[in-house]
Amino acid sequence: MKIPWRRPPNRVLIPGILSLALGGLLLGVSDLGTLRSSLMLPFGIVAQLVALMIVYLIAKWFVWWRLLVRAGISPPWREAFFAYLGGEMTKSLPGGIYFQNYLLTKLSGHEVAVGIATSTVLVGMEAAVCMAITLAVGIPAWPWLRGLLAGIAVAWIVLLLSLWRSRWIERLTPWAQNHPNIKFGLYLASSFYRGIVSLWDPWLWASLIGLTAVYLLASGAQLYLIAHVLGDRALTFGQAQVTNAFSMLLPLMIPIPIQIGFAETTGAGALVALGLGIRQAIALMIAYRLWNNGLVFPLAIPVMLAMRPEWRRVMAAAGEKEEPC
Repeated sequence: MKIPWRRPPNRVLIPGILSLALGGLLLGVSDLGTLRSSLMLPFGIVAQLVALMIVYLIAKWFVWWRLLVRAGISPPWREAFFAYLGGEMTKSLPGGIYFQNYLLTKLSGHEVAVGIATSTVLVGMEAAVCMAITLAVGIPAWPWLRGLLAGIAVAWIVLLLSLWRSRWIERLTPWAQNHPNIKFGLYLASSFYRGIVSLWDPWLWASLIGLTAVYLLASGAQLYLIAHVLGDRALTFGQAQVTNAFSMLLPLMIPIPIQIGFAETTGAGALVALGLGIRQAIALMIAYRLWNNGLVFPLAIPVMLAMRPEWRRVMAAAGEKEEPC
């Protein structure tokens, strides 16, 4: 069954517009002098940021690659790496983390729902690591935070277990035979479920969560470096890590479609709770976003352009007319 990829609907376009609007609002109330300084960092700091981004990209790539192999997809590494880099450039857009699955489907033809399961598990591992960092370091001004996070985690566990135990896909399948759209949705859900089941391996997940911690700590180290260059020397390494973890955690755990702006807002809130001024905190989070996301492009684009066979195949596949299910 082929997956029909259509023009992004309004439920994708509207959240993107809201994200940009929120980002523009934050930009308007931030410390513009700090932002200007963040674009002219010393060469040595930029080199360190690039090195940390390379660690981030390689470690995260290996986690996704191991999940693909475990799911039985096992595409050639060039195809998977090409798709992965494309996904990293769109990760801040609504649903952008799954763009890598779209690219990989075009290259290898695997079931998209199974591929999406790998990206979803990766997101879950990131959420687990971010929660561990947030719970371990904490934000003293927010004593309620640990209880809130624990409650959200328990809610997710109960929801997933109830869906698994209820076997609702099997119950609805006979009824959906005369409803093509529902039938297609159940097909995707069933493929996704099979993908999650095929990925379950406690030892593999434990090792990959450790590697996930490596690349997330590298990301938090970028925030620490930028903060010190911009004069926020009171921010400790641990505080930079918990700020980065908290800014990622809520977008990962709560299905809010707004990405750009939301992470900066939550991160700035954590920085204010740690003692920074609000304008300074917003400017620091925007500067961090510019460097953290911006460095992906000069690193990824030349590599993707050098992969000419994969690039040509994706362009050819994207131009083909999709068959209906």
